[in-house]
Amino acid sequence: AFAWLLAFDSRMCGVAGRAREPLIAQLRFAWWREMLGKLATERPTGEPLLALLANVQQTGVAEAALILIDAWELQIGDDDSDRSRELRVQAVFATYADWVHCSAEQRKLAQMLGLHWAGGMSDSMTSPSRKLRPLSILSLAAQLERRGGRSNGIRLVWHALTGR
Repeated sequence: AFAWLLAFDSRMCGVAGRAREPLIAQLRFAWWREMLGKLATERPTGEPLLALLANVQQTGVAEAALILIDAWELQIGDDDSDRSRELRVQAVFATYADWVHCSAEQRKLAQMLGLHWAGGMSDSMTSPSRKLRPLSILSLAAQLERRGGRSNGIRLVWHALTGR
C-alpha cells in the first residue's frame, strides 16, 4: 500500500509537471478521481496503477490518493506550494502513521519528516524510531537528492540499519 501511494504520488507529479495546458491536467486529475471513486471491479484493468490498486488491501489508500490529486492540482492552478506540500504530507506520511498505529508524538515526528521529504524544510532530519524508519529513509533520500543531485545509497543503507 505504501509503495503504491508513492508510485501514485510520482504519477501525479508527472501529470502536473507535463501540463502545458492546465485544463488537460485537470481532465487527467478528474479521470483519476472518477476511477478511484469506483469499485475495484468497475475500474479499467489496462491502467497499471489501477490494476495494482486492486491488490492493495490496506484501508485509506484511495482516500489518500484523492488527497494527492488535490495536492498536485494546486501545483498547476494557484501554485500554492505550501498547501500542496501539506496535502502530500497528509496523504503519504500521515496515512502511513495511521497504518502503523503511531502515538501522538510519533505522528508529529512523521509530519516533520514529511515536510522535509516534500521540500518544505531545509535543515536535515531523520528519526531513530523503527516504526517511522521508512518515512525517515524517504525524508533523508529527498534531502540528500536536493543537496547533491542524487541520493547516497551507502548513507541511506546506514540510516536504514542504524536509524542514524
